[in-house]
Order: sequence, then C-alpha cells, then structure tokens
Amino acid sequence: MSGLHLAQIQRYLEERFFPHLDFSGAQQEHHKLSRAVAALTLSERTGLPDRTAGLSVTDHSKDGGIDGIAYAADRSTLVIVQSKWTGSANSGIELGDVLKFIDGVRLLVNNDWSGFGGPIVDRRSEIEDILFHPGTRLELILATTGTHDLEEQQKSALDNFCGQMNDATEIANWTYLNQERVYSSIASLGNAQIDLDVNLRNWGIYQEGHYVAYYGTASAQEVVKWYQDHGNLLFSRNIRGALSGTDINEAITSTAQEDPSRFWFFSNGITVISETFDKSPHVNQKSGNFTFRRSSVVNGAQTVSSLARAATNTPELLESADVFIRFVTVEDPDGDFARLVTRRTNTQNRVGGREFVALDPEQERYRMEFAVSGLRYAYRSGETVTDPLKGCDLTDATIALACAQGINETVLAKREISRLWEDTTRPPYKALFNPSVSGSQIWIAVELMREVDRALEAKREDTDGRDRLIVVHGNRLLLWAIMHFLELKKVKSTHDFNLPFTTENIRTVTEIATSQLLSIVAAHYPDSYPQPLFKNQTKCRDIGNRLIESLEDTKETQ
Repeated sequence: MSGLHLAQIQRYLEERFFPHLDFSGAQQEHHKLSRAVAALTLSERTGLPDRTAGLSVTDHSKDGGIDGIAYAADRSTLVIVQSKWTGSANSGIELGDVLKFIDGVRLLVNNDWSGFGGPIVDRRSEIEDILFHPGTRLELILATTGTHDLEEQQKSALDNFCGQMNDATEIANWTYLNQERVYSSIASLGNAQIDLDVNLRNWGIYQEGHYVAYYGTASAQEVVKWYQDHGNLLFSRNIRGALSGTDINEAITSTAQEDPSRFWFFSNGITVISETFDKSPHVNQKSGNFTFRRSSVVNGAQTVSSLARAATNTPELLESADVFIRFVTVEDPDGDFARLVTRRTNTQNRVGGREFVALDPEQERYRMEFAVSGLRYAYRSGETVTDPLKGCDLTDATIALACAQGINETVLAKREISRLWEDTTRPPYKALFNPSVSGSQIWIAVELMREVDRALEAKREDTDGRDRLIVVHGNRLLLWAIMHFLELKKVKSTHDFNLPFTTENIRTVTEIATSQLLSIVAAHYPDSYPQPLFKNQTKCRDIGNRLIESLEDTKETQ
C-alpha cells in the first residue's frame, strides 16, 4: 500500500467520522485519527450509524487499551476495539499495546472496573447488562493504518486469551485489520468490484422478465477460496456479515467435517447477486467455467464462513464437499430488485429443532393438562405466554426439566438449549419429555425455577465484580443443586399444580447455595472466567459435586 492510500483513508475518516467524535484529551492529530479508526471499525462490524459509532469510542488515559465498544445485536456479540493511526505506513501494533488491550478486556469480562475511567465507565451499566446475558460473545479487533502483520508474540497472546475464554464453547475471537484491510473496507462502500470464478456442474438457467439466474453445483473448495481472497467484503451487500460461534455455524462446520460427501443435501445453499458474467466457450450442461462480475453473497454468508472454518481445521475433507449456488444477474446490484432478493432470501422461515418438537404428541398432552388446570402451555414456535402467572412456554419447561434431570442436561441448557431439542426420538430430549412426565411436574419445576431466579436477582444486587458474574452465569448450576437438595424428583406425578415448597424455604436454600458456590469457585477456579466456566461439563460436574456435598453438610447441621 502507498502513502496515497493512507492519505485517502485520512480524508475519508475526517469527512465521515470527525463530526461525530468527542476529541477531549486528543491533543494531536494522530490521536483524533485513531478514534476515527475505532469508529469506522465499530460501524463496519456492528452496522451502527456513524453518530452512534462515534459515541461508542472510549479512548481515554484510563481505557485499559480499549478504544471502542459496541454491541452487534444480530449476532449477540460485544465488539471491543483497539485502534492506532500511524502516519508511518511501515509499522504495526506493538506487543505492549496488545498486552494492555488483553488485560483491559480481562478486567471487563471479570466485571472489575477498578482500573477504568472516562467514557467507558459512563457506560458501565450498559456493558454489564450485555456481559450478564448468557449468549454474549466477544470479538476483539485490533485496527491500524500500519502495513505490518502482527508478530508471533502478539498473535500468541491473543490466541491464549481467547483459548481461555473458549474453555467450553467458542465465545471469543480476535481479528487484526492492517492498512490493507482498512482500505478495502472503505473501498467496499464505493462499490469495489469482486469477480468470482466458479466451475458450475449440472448448471441451468431461470429467467423471468429482465432477470436471469444461473444455478448449479460448485466445489466447496472454490467457495472457500472466495472467502480467502475477499474476506467479509464478499458479503458487502448482505444484511449481515459472517457470524461466529452460533448454533447454525457450528452445525454447518460439523456437517462439512463429519459428512462432507453429503453436504449438498444438508445445506440451504448460497445466493449471489452479480452484475454481468462471462462464460467459457467450452461449456456444456454437465460442467462450465463462469466468471460473475461485481458480485456479493447476499444469502449464505454463514455457509461460506463455516466452510472456510472447516477447511482450516481439516482441509482434506472438503475435497468431497459440494454446495448449491445460484447467481442472480441484475443490471444494478445496488438497485431495488437486488435489495428485495437480499431481504427476501434472508427472511424466509427456517425450520429447526424446536419446530420438530411440535410434532411430539407428548407436547399436546402437556398443553391439555395445563388447560384443565386453568393454565397455558405454549410449545409451538410463535406462541407466547405473556402472563407468567398463567402459564409457561417450551423454553421455560426445557430449562426447568433439564436442571431437574442432571448436571449434563443443565450445562446443555446453559450452553446450547437447541441441543436438547435436536432429536425428539432419543435422549436428551426423551429424558425430559416422555410419558412419565406430567404437566404438573413441568409447572412445579418452572415455578421453582422462577422463585430461584427471583432470589438470585436479589442476591445479584448484593454482589459486585466477579462475584456478580458468578451469580449471573451460575444460575442454572445453582438451580440444579437446589432442585437436588429439595428432592424435586420425589414429587409425585399428580394433577396438583401447586408448588410444594414455601417461598421462604426456597430463598433460604438459594442464599446458602449461592454463598457456597462463590466460595467453591474462589477456592478451586480462581482464574476461570465465569461465562465459559458454567458451560464446561467437566468443571461444572466437579463444582456441582462439591456444592451438593456442602449443602448436605448444611442439612446435617440443621
């Protein structure tokens, strides 16, 4: 990259973001431009408007190396940025800056605000609410206008931190944006051209009016090469970029790795918008080489990125994987029809595990048993129960029954509830929902869960820092221990929908269990991050056994 590119980036940042930035404490020009780089990164990764991205910049003398924070709601991800503007293109981000950034993020995820000051502290309540949410993921981004790649020491430090966070499931990742990536991001907004080469097998044409689509089967390896060549610019016209760590992504990656030869049958495919195309002269219906110009993947970003991830782990497996692709050619890739294709292909109903649960006749039996008792049980997608005093839904029932069942099911409910609905013909689903389980048992388990949740909400207000995170993220493990202590499984299957425990008793047990959990984690897992800790089967089994022993000792002394 040249000095000309650097000048173009500077002008773009000044025009787009300077009007929306607070430059308090930014005495020098490179400090102001660093804040603009942070705002650009936040805007691009979250889709926030420029003004909101500017307000999300946290650069300050006590920012812990964190120059910007924003929430990407569509993928439940907290985006955390360190930015650096350098007028010397031949540079990068130093190891000390990276380590400071990691230490700052570490304090943040431990809910330790003692070292922070300035704008980030003003947003404490907002950030805490996001971190307390069980599904929140972290995306660490280092953005610079330098041209150098990260050194191995910096990469290793970031890998180690994310590895610790990803103890049980992937919730943290990092990305490095140098001058080339920053420039490409800006250029994509000016309709930078991406041409995609592909060999389509068994291809065909569909035409309606002025709109023509080519469709066929392509090698997964070709699709991966698109992503390797263009990264997230490939999705510049999509309503969202590539996500990471979602249930859908993990399922796609697993399919590509475990059953690549049948990937075509299990994938929804990819839709690409293109302006023009070239076709090789040696084309027949069985195979043809095409080049689709000014292209963007508008549906299937998760398929593309997940295939790329699978290729990183086991590249040889993708040799037998194919994927269905359609290329919709339009005169104006940014016009109304192209936008309609993007929107409609991304908003069609998708059928998942929860939808198949509705076919289980046991669910209808529960609904009828609830109805006889004047309560409502909603198990179909789209059905809701607005008044918790009058019933519950499938999600409530699944979590409560999982915690009543055992520690493995409890962790699954915390980590990935959809796994409990994956197959309605066998465990873990059948362990929760079966002919021996009555509607009254479901309601009692749900009511006990709600009482415990209310007690934990009060306890949360009495704690701070890391302890508060343990109370929040350890809620399901605590519920399992309390259900075990109260011997919920011994409650007989009857038509009595009344909770057989007093509110006072539940709150007393919850208070004792919470205090014991805090002591156990402090003694045995002092360096573990609370969110991934309570998604780790092995560690939760150990913590759970210790907690049950401690509660039993309490029972004996009473």
